[in-house]
Amino acid sequence: KGFYPSIPLILHAAPTMLRPYLLASLALVSGYQVAVLPRACPPALRTSSPVAGLFDALKGKGGSDRREADSEAQLRAMEEMRELRRDPVEYEVMKNRRRNYGTASQAAKSGNIPAGWGSAVDEASGARYFFDEETKQTSWEPPAEMLEQMVAILEDIQRKEMQEVVDSVAGSQ
Repeated sequence: KGFYPSIPLILHAAPTMLRPYLLASLALVSGYQVAVLPRACPPALRTSSPVAGLFDALKGKGGSDRREADSEAQLRAMEEMRELRRDPVEYEVMKNRRRNYGTASQAAKSGNIPAGWGSAVDEASGARYFFDEETKQTSWEPPAEMLEQMVAILEDIQRKEMQEVVDSVAGSQ
């Protein structure tokens, strides 16, 4: 009795389905006599299995259709990646896209921006702001359109460099 002072606490914390097994193992190991409490619903009155409905989300009501659609989407994504990898130049450009956005953002913050955009430093705050020379719209952060234009320039340069490498490797074989 002294070894298992919190049996009611252990039983309360255990999942409902494990309680009979836990009670039986405690009784066997410790010699502790456990009083069997009446069930809330006797087995004869139970109309369904205690695990009924457990797997309903996986079957019927579009469950298999959803899994099938997910599998098809994964297959399409894998095929697109395989096709992209067949073109090493485009694959490298795609891999470098995030880095190119970071490079473009840093270049814009230092004032290196493409034609059609302006940048100046606010005298009061010392912060750089950006503006579209055509629309005169201003922004404290580099505008997405400007970054897209800068990334496109970087990607064109990378394409040319990678194509030269691919051509030189193909020519040396």
